[in-house]
Order: sequence, then structure tokens, then C-alpha cells
Amino acid sequence: MTMWVSKPSPYRRMTRGTENRLSRPKIVTFQTLAKLGMRFFAGLMLCFINVEPTSATAKTTLHVYSPSYTKAHIIQKKIAALCPNIAVSVYGKSKDFKKQTQLLAPDAAISLPVVISQHEGYKRLLEGQKGNAFKEDYYLVAVDEAIEIDQLAAKNIGVIDLLGRKPMAGFIQRLLGEVSVKRVAKAEDLLPLLNFKVVDALFISESDLARLKKTTQLNLQPTKTSIRLGLTIVVYRTTATKNAISNCVATFDDTVNSYLRVEKWRATE
Repeated sequence: MTMWVSKPSPYRRMTRGTENRLSRPKIVTFQTLAKLGMRFFAGLMLCFINVEPTSATAKTTLHVYSPSYTKAHIIQKKIAALCPNIAVSVYGKSKDFKKQTQLLAPDAAISLPVVISQHEGYKRLLEGQKGNAFKEDYYLVAVDEAIEIDQLAAKNIGVIDLLGRKPMAGFIQRLLGEVSVKRVAKAEDLLPLLNFKVVDALFISESDLARLKKTTQLNLQPTKTSIRLGLTIVVYRTTATKNAISNCVATFDDTVNSYLRVEKWRATE
């Protein structure tokens, strides 16, 4: 004989109080609504806090490169202190300046004209001066025996790299003829080229020559060329940032101007 045993239903274990709680409609109180409102408001405020700054509030950006013996971070700190409303980036190597300027397209830039010529979309705002001149003399500098300008063919000439390997070689060869170009990244690396006889002569500015004379006991023999290249300039992209950059440069003291190889500035517009 088959016997059927029934299992107790789980629903039978439910007490009367539990049944009442399940069936009773939930009442939303004023306090609950207030708590929900506060949470929503707090979340909304966090959204506003985390929003990225708009272009209206972003600082004007300025990139700077000058082949100098002074460390870039020192000059960056100096300019940033003088121009607190400008986001300043100073580069110690031309390749870093070129890369970041092409990548970020700053509002303004300060460098030599030949360096700026690699970047499109900028207009000249200020020109650097030394005395009454806007260009600087360049020299061929050898050791012990001066080099003859008409005997440069196949000579090794040391320069500060302003443009990159191929552009810099082409630029120097247009100025000096068929010479072999040896580049260094920084001004402080020029002297070892002469010390270790890596080059026959350096092709450098009058500013660099004056600095070398103070830092070496080598018997430097400079030969002045007829070549004059432009001093540092200031360029900008849009009129919206033009005044901010002009006001910034107006605060530059002798230390900053010396780093930039100028004595003063003249407006070009």
C-alpha cells in the first residue's frame, strides 16, 4: 500500500504579523523624501566639482626654448613667478620644444626665429633686441689656429641642434657650404667638441662665444662671418591671448632676458 506524506508548505510558517507586513503598503514619509533629496543634491555637487575647467577659465599656455647654459627648470620657475596667470613650459632641448609644441599647440611661444619657423599658425608679437640690433653676429671658433672661411669644404663644424638632424644639417650647409655638421643638444656640450678635437671649429653666436671665453682656458681663435641671424622672438596664435602674453613679457627682468639672449623687447604690431 502506497502512503502519501505531504510536506508542510513554507507559506504555513508565515506568521500573521509577517503577512500583514508584506501586504501593508509602504508609506513614504517627509523625512525619507528629505534624505533622498539631500543625496541627489550631494551627487549633483560632486558632478560639478569633477568637471574639467573650460577654455574660458584655462590659463594661457606658453612654451619657451633658448639654447642657454642656464637649466630650463630654473628659468621656468622664474617666469612662472613673474607670470602667475600663464602656464609656462621651458625646454632645455630643441627636440623637446618641437615635440610638445606640435602636440599641444600652445597659445604662444618664445624662441629663435629659425626654431619658430617649424611651427605654423603663429604671428610675431615681439622681437628681442641687443643694443639697437635685432640680429646677432655668428663666428667660426677654432683652437690655436683660426679657420679660414674659404677653406671650410669637408670640415667638421660643431653646432647647437636647433632643428633636428636633417633640417639642421641642411640649414648649416646653406650658410657655410658643404661641411660636415656635428650637433649637440645643449650649449654646455659645445666645449667638449673642441677639447676632444671632434670638430675643426664651432659655428656659434656672439653670445655663445662670450660665454665660452669665460669658461675655458683653451686658446680660442674666432673668425667673424658675415652671417647674422635673428634674436629671440615672441609669437602668438589668437588675439584672445595676445595681451596676456605681452603683459607677461613686460615683467621679464635682466635674468630672464639674459637667458633669452636679449636686452629688451620691441612690439612688431
